[in-house]
Amino acid sequence: MVGQTRNYYGASDAQVFGLNNNGGGDGTDAIQMVRNFGGAGGTVNSMIAWETADFLTSVNTLDSFDMEFSARGGATTGHYLIQTGSGWYRSVESVVDDGSNNWGDFSKNNSNLTWASFSSFGVTGGSGTADLSDVKSVGAYFTSAADSGKWIGAKLRYFRVTEVSPIVQTNATYTDVSAAAAVTSATDLVNQGEATYAGFTVSDNRSGDGAADDGSNDGATAETFESMTWFKASDGQFPATVTFDLDVSVNIAGYNISEINSIAGWKSGTHADQEVTVEYSMVGDAEFVNLGTFANIAAGDAEYSRIGLTNYWNGDLASGVDALRFTYADPEGVDNGTDRMVLQEIDVIGVPAQLSTNYTYTNISDLQAAVRNTDLANDDATTFSTSTVTANYDGVDDIGFNDGIASMDANGFANMTWFRNSHNQLPAEVVLNLDVNANSNGYNISEINSSAGWSGGSNQADQILTVEYRVIGSAAWTQIGDVAFTHTAAAEGQFSRVQIGKDSAGYLATGVDALRFTYAVTGNNLALQEIDVIGAPVAVPPTLELSSMFSNDMILQREKAVPVWGTSTAGESITVEFDGQTKTTTTAGDGTWTLNLDSMDADAVGQDLKVTAGQGSNTTVVTYSNVLVGEVWVCSGQSNMAFSNAQTEFSAAVEAAPDNPNLRFFKVPKITQETPLERISTVWTESTTGSSGTAKGFGAVAYYFGLKLQDELESSEGAKDVPIGLIHSAKGGTSVEQWLPAGNNYNSTAGGYYNGQIDALIPFAMRGVLWYQGETNVMNDQDAAGYVTKKKALIDGWRALWGETFPFYYVQLAPYNYTGDADGVLPLFWEAQSAILDQVSNTAMAVTSDWVTDRDGNLNLDEIHPRNKQPAGERLALLALDNTYGQNIVSSGP
Repeated sequence: MVGQTRNYYGASDAQVFGLNNNGGGDGTDAIQMVRNFGGAGGTVNSMIAWETADFLTSVNTLDSFDMEFSARGGATTGHYLIQTGSGWYRSVESVVDDGSNNWGDFSKNNSNLTWASFSSFGVTGGSGTADLSDVKSVGAYFTSAADSGKWIGAKLRYFRVTEVSPIVQTNATYTDVSAAAAVTSATDLVNQGEATYAGFTVSDNRSGDGAADDGSNDGATAETFESMTWFKASDGQFPATVTFDLDVSVNIAGYNISEINSIAGWKSGTHADQEVTVEYSMVGDAEFVNLGTFANIAAGDAEYSRIGLTNYWNGDLASGVDALRFTYADPEGVDNGTDRMVLQEIDVIGVPAQLSTNYTYTNISDLQAAVRNTDLANDDATTFSTSTVTANYDGVDDIGFNDGIASMDANGFANMTWFRNSHNQLPAEVVLNLDVNANSNGYNISEINSSAGWSGGSNQADQILTVEYRVIGSAAWTQIGDVAFTHTAAAEGQFSRVQIGKDSAGYLATGVDALRFTYAVTGNNLALQEIDVIGAPVAVPPTLELSSMFSNDMILQREKAVPVWGTSTAGESITVEFDGQTKTTTTAGDGTWTLNLDSMDADAVGQDLKVTAGQGSNTTVVTYSNVLVGEVWVCSGQSNMAFSNAQTEFSAAVEAAPDNPNLRFFKVPKITQETPLERISTVWTESTTGSSGTAKGFGAVAYYFGLKLQDELESSEGAKDVPIGLIHSAKGGTSVEQWLPAGNNYNSTAGGYYNGQIDALIPFAMRGVLWYQGETNVMNDQDAAGYVTKKKALIDGWRALWGETFPFYYVQLAPYNYTGDADGVLPLFWEAQSAILDQVSNTAMAVTSDWVTDRDGNLNLDEIHPRNKQPAGERLALLALDNTYGQNIVSSGP
């Protein structure tokens, strides 16, 4: 992997900037940086650069530069440019073209280049030595000059950089186990029993044959099953993954990893071929970073292989690490190798990452340059609340330690806090309270600096410092690190700074509302110049709530767009993932959002529907499991629709039936509201039976309708496995007016049961509506003609709100001896129900006028609630199968 080349733009005679590849001097295949001065001549300075993020890997380490250019009108001098985290630099060495317009090929390896600060063209020059392992931009700088000539400048034909990975891979093979065992570490970071080891996971392997799941980190390479982990392709065990977690409860900055070894092999056969991808995660970041893929397939039968990884640049493969993941490819697919691998050992060599760094300054100005005046605890920051400090020297500002200034001027005493050892003011304590009124989740602390010292008198810069933090909602203090931070190297008149956490990954602490600093006795006074606390408020996760129509075990409508909707923080990004689809939208100013999933085929295999508010690490996720795709119907009306299976003649048969996981129920509680109810207190359930099952208490008409559809509907693959979802929303003793939405001639406002049981369903995707209602209107107002227009208003109103002309199938009122004012009215209502068929499209009626006896043949005209609901449910299903699903069957009488 060393010497990996990455080319940018033109990189050879056949790959140049322009369209032509002739290499000539007319500039058609070059970037020209020229100027026309006329006959007077002049000087042209030009610069061109590219961000390395466009073409370099995360290593950002350059090995060499190469460019080809020529000059026009006069000699041109070229320098290479780089930008690091510190600023811009140009190469001291230069390349020159004499202006003869011949292409020149100039290559300089950066080990031969020296770099000087560069600040032309508005860029900021770097300070100190250029860090070639942190290159952010590369480019070139040209200076052209001529006494006369119209066109002067440089023409760049190609520019190339060569990137080198700093990772050194060392492969070895061993003919016997003792040689492999000799390079195995028993005390590395991930070895079992080491304090740095927290745990591991391993994918499926041959542990049942005696091989150990954890044989890969037992510190032994041996010819025993319990000392290895065995993966076999024919058992489907590749790719094989081993993940190690490191303990960061004490070493909170993680670990710097300097070496990794992977050892494989067995005493017989070929078990040593390795192709492994190595990844790591850092403290505070769950994402894994890819270190690279490495292979060793040189070992033969009964031999062992080792892949060793180190870093030649700065010694560390990765810093701030809390976990490593090793993924082994099927060796059979690597150079037609064997189908198995015996993993003997993984060694991870490293040390805990340094949590603090000490700095010493001779001049106060150098210390002041390092002091932050905008940190969280600065006395004028909105994130700062209050502070307390133990006794200190009179005349010195108690709060000089967080005023953002390190000073030795006339006001120097006002800019520091002085603890005198001779006055017993050490040990000293400083508490900084952060403001949590606006930032109620507290703060993430990434860095802390404590600066001390005075230019006159004895040494006043010695610091032995313990730092603790308190989190929101707790009175307990937690120490950062397991020992005090010590800086006692500053001499008399010098200044010290203890920097905690700057080079560690993640945060020193999260959810913090206060920090406590305790300075121990050192034998000297302490002139505390400044405490800086660097961090940011803990992001408040966006709110996220979906409509109450969504829950685990739900069914989504097939073959049409499926709305998904809810509320979140205004302006927040919303992502919905389901069935291979990813849909996004942005929350409106009032916090609402809606998006549509594309049409889907029926699917009886449960999937997750995942909804995410926010992006990056600050997200809120809601996931619903066991979600199917099928047919959804809304079943509404009054008591005959509400009539449960438990009340029917066949309740025992329902209880005895097997569970039906592809039949799902959403049972709406019976409630009336003056205003629309925002959320319904129920969830989707599978149909379960038995005395306590969900089917027993579910509406019988809807239940039998669902069973019939299940028996008859076929999925796109031809199987009768279409899931059925039934939304049951019914209430006994209700009139049609109580189900009407607003905006009709009968209600000035929406009916109470529309508000309480229908409004919150909209716009959940469904196929159609089943309706069984009318008895109350027969008994209360006997207005058959009015019932036609009211029911038409209900159908039209619901359809308008759902935005589609869905099927509306209803049940004819059952024969019953109505008495009193209702005597003789039923035939008029039957006519009214029939009239709706002519006035409203896509409607049909399940006839029940023949429904005058119970199953024993006895007349049941005195039963307003016939106890056999199976005919009504099945007749509704026949209407749907014929009219909605196009099965061309006989679904009604003449």
